[in-house]
Amino acid sequence: MNVFVRYRSNTISLEPSRDCHLLTVKLPFKVKAPIIIGKGVEPGLNIRETITITIGGKQYFIIPSGSLKGVFRKLSAAIAYKMVNKLQPHIGQVIMTHDEDKVKHKIDMEYGDLIEQLYSQNKDVMDRICFSKKNMSCNRLKKEDLETYMELVLSLYCPICSLYGSKHYAGVITFKPVIIPFEEKTVDIRYHVAIDRRSRTKEDRALYMDHLLYYVGKAVNIEFIVKDLEPGSLASKLLASTLEYISVSGLLVGGGKSIGYGLMEMDKDNVVWSYRRYTSYNEYISPMTGKGLSTLLDLLRE
Repeated sequence: MNVFVRYRSNTISLEPSRDCHLLTVKLPFKVKAPIIIGKGVEPGLNIRETITITIGGKQYFIIPSGSLKGVFRKLSAAIAYKMVNKLQPHIGQVIMTHDEDKVKHKIDMEYGDLIEQLYSQNKDVMDRICFSKKNMSCNRLKKEDLETYMELVLSLYCPICSLYGSKHYAGVITFKPVIIPFEEKTVDIRYHVAIDRRSRTKEDRALYMDHLLYYVGKAVNIEFIVKDLEPGSLASKLLASTLEYISVSGLLVGGGKSIGYGLMEMDKDNVVWSYRRYTSYNEYISPMTGKGLSTLLDLLRE
């Protein structure tokens, strides 16, 4: 793993001679089921309304970028856990400490040897990170706040955190929100009763309504930008595996996934992407564009 590129994208450039990378991707999908993108239940109303936005006096539905990032991140984490046995032991250990539910790493003193191994591989980088984040050396941080020190080290090497970010580092992927034009009769209401999972009976006073977005059969595009992700790196290969999984199984977004809502299928042949590599002097090197998911996967796995 090139931690120089990983670190530079989050804070400052440590090696000005190294190239920068910029990848833009547009993934076309066909909506196969109604979508619930709720903005939360209003107190006392029990209505989970669809999120809308007004642009130039016109109303649009919106799938927030945070929702898309969360869906992709969950899938990438699940795939990363299954990759562990194929990776170098210390990277496999890093991934196994990743707790996706809490979006942090499990901190335990039994990982002490692993932390020291990772620190020793890139001491200069880690020392600068400690000064940048906490204004102190790593040795001092380890004595004063061991948990933060261990999290800084683990999340630096974690491919999941590299892609989507962690408490201490920004991720390399930025999603754009999906804007869907408002059409008459595209929103319907469905009534539900919340179930107590322990008793398997309905909860008291738990009737609520969902606003369903009926956009079935129509196309939407999911677009994202990836900065400073080296093709062929572990994080790049993890992104490729995530996209490949989505192309086969589809993507579930929004609420009601367990009852079939939110399914979208990727149009693999019409995926488009653009990749640019820059020198430290902002000079273009080998700009590339491509069409089709297979060409994008080849780039990410090169």
